[in-house]
Amino acid sequence: MSNRAIFIDRDGTMIIDHGYIKDPNIVELIPGTKQALEMLKSAGFMLFIVTNQSGVGRGMMKVSDVEAVNARLLQLIGKDLITQILTCYHAPEENCNCRKPNTKLIEDIKLKYDLDLSNSYSIGDKDSDKQLAENLGGKGIKIGENNINTLLDAVKQIASFKPYTYKNKPDHIQIETTIVCNAKCDFCTQRKVTRRPKRMEDNVWKKIIDDTRGWGVSYRPFLLNEPFADTRMLDICRYIKQDKTAKIEFNTNGSLLSPKVTDSLLEIGVDIVRFSIDGFFEQEYNKRRKGLDFKTVENNTEYFCKNAGKDVFTEVRMIAFPNTEKEQNLFNEKWTKIAKNVLVTELYRYPWEGQTEPLYKPCLKIRKEMFFYVDGRATLCCWDTNERGVIGDVKEQTVSEIWNGEPLKSYRNILDNGERDKILLCSRCDAYKNANFDMNIK
Repeated sequence: MSNRAIFIDRDGTMIIDHGYIKDPNIVELIPGTKQALEMLKSAGFMLFIVTNQSGVGRGMMKVSDVEAVNARLLQLIGKDLITQILTCYHAPEENCNCRKPNTKLIEDIKLKYDLDLSNSYSIGDKDSDKQLAENLGGKGIKIGENNINTLLDAVKQIASFKPYTYKNKPDHIQIETTIVCNAKCDFCTQRKVTRRPKRMEDNVWKKIIDDTRGWGVSYRPFLLNEPFADTRMLDICRYIKQDKTAKIEFNTNGSLLSPKVTDSLLEIGVDIVRFSIDGFFEQEYNKRRKGLDFKTVENNTEYFCKNAGKDVFTEVRMIAFPNTEKEQNLFNEKWTKIAKNVLVTELYRYPWEGQTEPLYKPCLKIRKEMFFYVDGRATLCCWDTNERGVIGDVKEQTVSEIWNGEPLKSYRNILDNGERDKILLCSRCDAYKNANFDMNIK
């Protein structure tokens, strides 16, 4: 099957047009450019930059100047997004057959890349950019026409994310029964939490569970906290398990999961426990997981894993901190003999932690999961440390009313279109940046 392609102009389309750009240090992406390219790549298009650089033919710049600017552009967007850069260096009066909208540059590579030109597009800010694809039998899109103001606008005329079909109830519910954590880890945003009360009132967590009985929900009685810092946790688990369809999951640092607590938890019927240990060497662990005792955590984790039955999933995790490859290998070697799964994972960046631009992709987090703060409010996302995406309050609504309510529906519609920039919380979140989402291609 032949490949569909997008032929994209450079100056004025991808980067700000300063006129005959020779200095790579002034190269500046037009907002949304990288995201637009990522969408097209996800949709299966081969991407080519096609640019007229007549400044060379006019003696105003050198080929090496153009190449330096191109190199800087690829550095900004990521070189893996672009298949090839095609450049015409001739002045208009030379009447060459490679200057857009002429097609020689494309015809020369058609066989090499097995291109389906009739189902390809060209995009740019000039008539010649639009005419390029039309001259090849494809479709051209001009920025500045039909309310298309940027490359990203143009891309939305070509490809869109397929809408997700939501069920009328969540599969997972996270409940912040307390905001307390017994660790003080520098990399965790839990230390920034100021909401109150410190413990969720009993009638609130019971209402969340009562509202959802019989749904087959997997409950996660924690958010940014250490779940076993809540002294009621075993009672909460017993209350959950009154529903035979319910499951219970935990993410824990393991320090408070003593053998006695483990025995009770296994008797109640916990289903999944993930241990965040984040180190093989005690000295390094102590730098990361401040306030915890390494040996206690190891012993508690080993006891739980060795006593958990075949139906209880256990996982031990370590964050892949820089320059810890040897430690990661030792960690994996040790815990694969004890737990059912070992995961070495990248350190997650919460929203608004250094991200400078929005990611134009849908979000998986909202599709099957629901999250409740300690005060009973529901939020769009478990990573919403600063309460930017509140969608309801279980003290005033049922869980079903929140899940199927207009605030959440509105957020879903926006995120399903990949328009994270329209939601404050999501506009600086890069979660699932490497995920592939199904797309509709026009």
